[in-house]
Amino acid sequence: MNASTRVSFQGSHVLVVHPDGYEITPDALGVSWMRMGEACRQHGCYKVLVDSPATVRKEMRQAEAYQSAIQAMEALHGATVALCFPDYVPDELSGFFKLAAANRGVQVEFFQSRETALRWLGVGPEDDQGAA
Repeated sequence: MNASTRVSFQGSHVLVVHPDGYEITPDALGVSWMRMGEACRQHGCYKVLVDSPATVRKEMRQAEAYQSAIQAMEALHGATVALCFPDYVPDELSGFFKLAAANRGVQVEFFQSRETALRWLGVGPEDDQGAA
């Protein structure tokens, strides 16, 4: 996870905000899942909103997505994670990742809208003090 990635507790969920230019790579995700898990355990809250800028780059293959799902399960078992990317377009890799994560006890969904992601998590925008 990039040093400028922010992780904070919002009262109803853990908020992770990636910096502009964040790259989704296997190594970056491994660190990211670990930090999210630590925050969830620290606050006893297993609802996570990951908010990323539009300029995120994804550099992963299917085997790496599968490994990332395993890392997510190890760090976040039982969590619900909303991944918000303004320019998100559903693709085969993200669908595969969602299925692999769900099979290991982590519910994941991708969103373009922060408000829709918060509703899916069961928290309202009024609970979200980390809006960019």
